[in-house]
Amino acid sequence: MTESVVGQEGGAAPKVTIAAAYMEDVVDQARFLGRGEAVSSTEVVARVTGFVEKIDALDGARVATGDVLFEIEADAYEASLASRQAELSRAQADLELAGIELDRKQQLVARDAAPVSELDIARANEKVAEAQVAAAEAAIQQAELELSYTQVLAPFDGRVGRVAVSKGALVGPNTGELLSVVSESPIYVQCSLSEPQLADILEQYETDVNGLTNNEESPDVFVELPNGTLLDETGRVVFIDNQIDPTTGTIALRAEFENQDGRILDGAFVNVQIQALEPTASLMIP
Repeated sequence: MTESVVGQEGGAAPKVTIAAAYMEDVVDQARFLGRGEAVSSTEVVARVTGFVEKIDALDGARVATGDVLFEIEADAYEASLASRQAELSRAQADLELAGIELDRKQQLVARDAAPVSELDIARANEKVAEAQVAAAEAAIQQAELELSYTQVLAPFDGRVGRVAVSKGALVGPNTGELLSVVSESPIYVQCSLSEPQLADILEQYETDVNGLTNNEESPDVFVELPNGTLLDETGRVVFIDNQIDPTTGTIALRAEFENQDGRILDGAFVNVQIQALEPTASLMIP
């Protein structure tokens, strides 16, 4: 005989749903707070002094290695190069004349028509002329280098920031950055692991820190973007620091992502997930 349970107000007791627990293989994940870190990042400055003649870079634009970002007035540097070339021509003429004089002195000394001291002087003069030619050639190389610096080029593939100067501005090595360039692909994501977390990973993979970064079966690393979207790309561990930070009890870990879509930004905070190598049987409840 079943006895119904009546509540205080005469109503039936609420029904309780019962479901059976079950076992299922689950891949454990360790979660950390990470931050995007560009592989290459630099502030671009002018290497020669002059007025900005043309700005080729656009704010926020993607650039490739060798793209022209700025053009500095080159007239003074072209004139300097022409002057150095003229000096080289004069030095070469002096060397030729010194060679002729040396030959003449050698003939005179051979006929006992001139003292040996004059031959020594002629040899020394030729060496001086050779040194002048070498100095003029070096000056030309320097002038050509300075002329090439009037075109400010992108040092690597990446994306530029805000252009910090205007056309006509006087720039130079000491006037500050023209703009910044950061690489986007690949990109690093850096996070910190606690000592127990690092020990668990090393134990599971049966390796040391060096083996973990050079292991084909190293842990899969995933990134959850700031908006909660899981990036559809797997990263790999490429670096683990060589010591535990005594103030935090953590160690720095760096993962590398191809970042083909550029969704991980330099400096952006993301959630990092590191998957275990093998799934473990866990008790599950619907």
